[in-house]
Amino acid sequence: MPKSISTMTDFRRVAPERFTSNIRVFLSSTFRDMQAERAMLLAQAFPPVRQLCARAGLGFHEVDLRWGVTAQEAEAGEVLRICLDEIDACRPYFLATIGGRYGWIDPDAERRLSASFPHLARYADRSVTELEIRHALLDRPDGAQNCTPLVYVREDAVAASADEPSIRRLLADLAATGIPLRPYVTPDDLAAQVSADLAAAIAPVLEAAPDRSTAVDQRAFEAMLLATGFQRDLLVDQLRGKLLRNRKIVVVGPSGCGKSTLLAALARIERVRRSAPDRQSRNLGLLARIGSLFSRGTDDGPVLFASLAAMSGSWQRLSLELCGTAGIEATADPVADFDRLLSEFKGTVVIDDLDAGQDLIFGQAQAWLRNADWQAKLVVSTSDRALADNLAAQNFALFEMPRVAPVDRSAMMESILITFGKRLDEKQQEMVHGAAVESPALLRIICEEMRHLGLFEEVDSTLRELLSLENESRAFEVILARLESGNDRAEMVSRTLLLLSAARSGLTERELQDILGVAGKPLPMMRLSAILLPLRPYLLDRRGVLSIAYPSLEAAVGARYRRGRDASHERSELISHFLSNRLTPRSIDELPWLIAMNRDAAAAQTLAGDMSFLAAAMERDSVACRAFLRSLPRLSLAAANSAAARAVAAVADVASGDEMIAVALQAATALGAAVEAVSMAMSRASGSQSAALLDALADGLTASGRSAEALSVLQRLRRQFDGANDAARIASVTERAGAVAQQTGDAELARALFMEAASAHQSHGNRWAASRARASVGTALIDLGRYREADELFAEVEIEARRRHDYDVTSLAIGGRGIAQRFAGRPRKAIELLKEEARRWRLSGNGSRLANSMINQAQCAIDLDDFDGADALLEMAIAEARSGRDERMELAALDLRVEILQRLGLDKGARFRKLAAERDALKAASETR
Repeated sequence: MPKSISTMTDFRRVAPERFTSNIRVFLSSTFRDMQAERAMLLAQAFPPVRQLCARAGLGFHEVDLRWGVTAQEAEAGEVLRICLDEIDACRPYFLATIGGRYGWIDPDAERRLSASFPHLARYADRSVTELEIRHALLDRPDGAQNCTPLVYVREDAVAASADEPSIRRLLADLAATGIPLRPYVTPDDLAAQVSADLAAAIAPVLEAAPDRSTAVDQRAFEAMLLATGFQRDLLVDQLRGKLLRNRKIVVVGPSGCGKSTLLAALARIERVRRSAPDRQSRNLGLLARIGSLFSRGTDDGPVLFASLAAMSGSWQRLSLELCGTAGIEATADPVADFDRLLSEFKGTVVIDDLDAGQDLIFGQAQAWLRNADWQAKLVVSTSDRALADNLAAQNFALFEMPRVAPVDRSAMMESILITFGKRLDEKQQEMVHGAAVESPALLRIICEEMRHLGLFEEVDSTLRELLSLENESRAFEVILARLESGNDRAEMVSRTLLLLSAARSGLTERELQDILGVAGKPLPMMRLSAILLPLRPYLLDRRGVLSIAYPSLEAAVGARYRRGRDASHERSELISHFLSNRLTPRSIDELPWLIAMNRDAAAAQTLAGDMSFLAAAMERDSVACRAFLRSLPRLSLAAANSAAARAVAAVADVASGDEMIAVALQAATALGAAVEAVSMAMSRASGSQSAALLDALADGLTASGRSAEALSVLQRLRRQFDGANDAARIASVTERAGAVAQQTGDAELARALFMEAASAHQSHGNRWAASRARASVGTALIDLGRYREADELFAEVEIEARRRHDYDVTSLAIGGRGIAQRFAGRPRKAIELLKEEARRWRLSGNGSRLANSMINQAQCAIDLDDFDGADALLEMAIAEARSGRDERMELAALDLRVEILQRLGLDKGARFRKLAAERDALKAASETR
């Protein structure tokens, strides 16, 4: 466990420059009679304005001093000074509400004002509230910026007040200077006015924000992450120092410990350092949780910051964006795309949140990190300790997030609370020091809840209660319970959060209104706002698309509302909604993923036959569209055949537009439709579209088991790339052709193609792909019965891979040697090698590869007549295959267990019948899918 160290800047006295990227609004009013107004402003008026600022990359903070002035400051007579200093820090945004109370008069005001604010000394007999208004609007100090006059008056309260003469005098002075006095009747009325007026007041600032046309989402993300997160300066310095000494770093720590904030701070510091006037700035693009923007960074070149969560965990979407930004043509293979991109990239790559990369539909591609041999430096983060240890074993330097020191806890809270003009007194700091809270995310949630407190007397008890919470999930359970209370809102809260959790990228407010509405009428915005506004601090807003920002909130939503069931019901609601207007950008983003996740055959059939939708989807996100089409055969055989027939027929109707032809053919070939469609499409396409058609056809033929035809198409595609002199694609297609040749049983052709692919990869500088292709040559040699050559080749590949710290290819080579030894008649030597291979796959967490290695060991045990040992190995292989959802490996292990019982003459017993029934059921289900 890392030691607890103090890593915080002293936030207790921060210069006004601390807030230059934020809009701060000072709230001035008397306290006791304005509790309802202040609460309504915080709950209703400010969240929409905060949303506008976030989209422009700016923070928004209200300064509400109902509490936050410490007891020590109050006893020292500092209240007045603090209030007036905060007004200066908030200029030009000042908001005053005037009602039936005039307010407290500081008996020592004359002395205090004469010393620090002489321009107000003649008003020493006035209330603190009037002094605030005068300091901001009527009698501002020399050189101070004008404040935007947002003054609201509750006339009925003024008329009924015992303080009416004093209040009327102040109102007359305001009116005499031309300041508009905006009347209101109720707190709701006030909130509506303030929201509109404040949005209009800050509009010029939002419009003047730099580079609004690009990376708006990225700036909004950084505003959320850094303005409300905790940037521990010493940690950033330590990480930068480690980066100078190491080329690959993995940052590890539990969820909520501040990894994302640390990496965002690293990227921002490097960007700011390199954008100084004496250095040439270069805007290339950077991908973050919700956007993209490259920037100048280390001395080696630019810094690229990427987060998998930004792309809903999809490596394919991430690789498509990165390659497009860098001007590299992307393929459907994210591993190859990343390897090619980062082999040529000179700079530092920062990838946050590897744990998010678990997209089961559009593929997983974390293996490329273990094989990284790039020019670029690489920094990644994960909460998975096993993954971090695995990377550390492959020359990644380990950077462990330290525990939060007690002194840091209060400093962290101060860094947020000071933004709202609040501070912790000594007693409250002691409470924080003594608490067991070590998660920065939980401290940030506590701060967010504390800011809504209305009375000073509530602060200690509320802080004590919040500090007793065990983790962020427990904190969110408390928040959800509070949201559910009153007005029968529990069902609406649960449905809203379940829908947000089920969507691929999130939902807009309008989408939520439509889905949550009744009898065809959208849910009134007032009802939705009552739920969303308190949740805004915990949601990401990507150009109006809202999603849950905290994994711990996702967990709390699942535990409280889903209770073990999956999200299929909510996904069905979303599918129904988006299908009703399927050609909108939002529907195109969501539908393919939702349908594939839900295995909704009927909806899949509808989309697969809609050429307009497929063309639009191909143009907007071709990787996601192709992945959706390839998933169709797994949904329903009947629906697949029907959709295939539609798609093939549609080819004849799209004589104009190569892209339409490509889409139609993609749908057809992914479903194994007739090859006759190809000649029709090829006659109308040329150039890159012709290559796309051949590529799609090869995929479809391979998926439908027509390997000989697929091999012919791949050979034709290779000749086309030969003519274009595209070395990278020639190598990739040749390797694919080798794999298909193996499926046809032509081992000699497969060997020749794999050798050619290895040579092409090597000449292109892709050493990892070259080693992988050479390992495939070894498998072809085994198929040819040339076991000694295979063993020698695998040994060479192993040495090369170890030299490059290429973990996966090393493991594959060891396993290949084991298989060669087995077929050469040396099963004991084979078992030694296969055990080592299995050990390595277990360390890397690759369940499918581990299951395959155990099956190979079991076959060696059978060769030695050790049937009990073989059966035990196969039982473990089945468990690993099931954990990795690898039906192919599970079926292979079940087949071998059944074969063992047959060989032993035990094919009449209950155990044999049970295993055979399991195998047959799995085979039938697999064929259906």
